[in-house]
Amino acid sequence: KRDSMKKVFLVLFFTQFLLINLGHSESTCEDKQWSFETLGELDKSQISESSGVEYSKTYNLLYHHNDSGADTAFFITDLKGKSLKKVMIDGFSAIDAEDMSLGPCGNNKNCLFIGDIGLSKGSRKGVLRKIAVIEERRFYSGEHATPEKVISFKFKSDMDAESGMPIDVESMA
Repeated sequence: KRDSMKKVFLVLFFTQFLLINLGHSESTCEDKQWSFETLGELDKSQISESSGVEYSKTYNLLYHHNDSGADTAFFITDLKGKSLKKVMIDGFSAIDAEDMSLGPCGNNKNCLFIGDIGLSKGSRKGVLRKIAVIEERRFYSGEHATPEKVISFKFKSDMDAESGMPIDVESMA
């Protein structure tokens, strides 16, 4: 639970940092004199619209998934985006997979949580959203994974009561 709280805090802190330092000022990255180093590059023929990424401390690798319109799969790469492996998710069909998370799921195991939670350009009103819970493994048999469970839920309303805007969940923590 402590790790989850730390992750939520870091996400909120980073979001706040971006809003303060980039979103609400006239300055740009160039003004800040930041330097960035490219550590690797993803195979865009496979990961065309990376919507979620997670780092595995257990195996020192990265998990990725595409956004809507792609196969229901996730990808495994090394830390430079190479050694790509595609893992199909059996028994789970995603319409708008927006994010993934990695964390404990009982019995001293870690699981990937892949969320089919997006609004998909407003076309999902009243439709169930789903999260696939997949045990983290170093290798997946036949490059297929079957979720241990699928959590399904529906919002009471698809519209935010205050703003009247559609509810579009873009991330999980």
